[in-house]
Amino acid sequence: MPTALRRRRGMPAEIAAPVNSIEPTLEIDPKVQHLLTSGCAVVKHNLNGSKRVRKWLTLSNDCLTLKWRTIGESEGAGAAQTAPLTPRSPSLFTPRESASSILLSDVQMILYGPFSANFARKSTKARVDKDYNCFSLALRTLERTIDFAFEDEATALPWLAGIQQLVTFFAEVPPEPRLCWTLSKLRVQRLRLKVAAEIEVSEHQDAARVLAGIARDAADGIYAKEVVATEHVVIDMKAIEEERICQRV
Repeated sequence: MPTALRRRRGMPAEIAAPVNSIEPTLEIDPKVQHLLTSGCAVVKHNLNGSKRVRKWLTLSNDCLTLKWRTIGESEGAGAAQTAPLTPRSPSLFTPRESASSILLSDVQMILYGPFSANFARKSTKARVDKDYNCFSLALRTLERTIDFAFEDEATALPWLAGIQQLVTFFAEVPPEPRLCWTLSKLRVQRLRLKVAAEIEVSEHQDAARVLAGIARDAADGIYAKEVVATEHVVIDMKAIEEERICQRV
């Protein structure tokens, strides 16, 4: 059964409560919720300096909060089992392992690609990460972004689609459709980022530019559609699975 969430803020217990009113609800596919709450390995790009730090990124069980904590170079899937249940809990973690977190209701929009001011200050060599693995969370209350890069390309689109649904749902004011990511938009954006990267290194500039034109035309068609997560939305896990099959361009 999909998890149904009420549009409440600041009270996890209320959000987790059964829906028995006419308030707007969001249904989350259990597979998607499991994917996000289990977590994934990312690299966090610090705001000051060029330091890159490995983190384990997770969604809280009540779907209100994104949390991340530092992990070692050898930690992988097992980190999901040791991720903190409560950020900054001294009983669970030493200061070095303390977690940071943000409420999804504080996220204004998602930038897919290295397009934040923080990423712009870093050279491609310093950044290391592929453009299509980079993303930023732009905050409402602070003039800053939180910048990450997925370590595994296959996790990027399912994660970004899932976060976007929740960001849109918990927003005080519904964001403009053009600022919201759908799986179709994410697929096209990834293609554009890959083509742009290919142009930089390719000796066949003309062919690469033709591909860039195709990606641009596809984007024009996709972005013309005003598709946005609003009140009653189900994240389609089947579409995500199909995306994994066709994940490489």
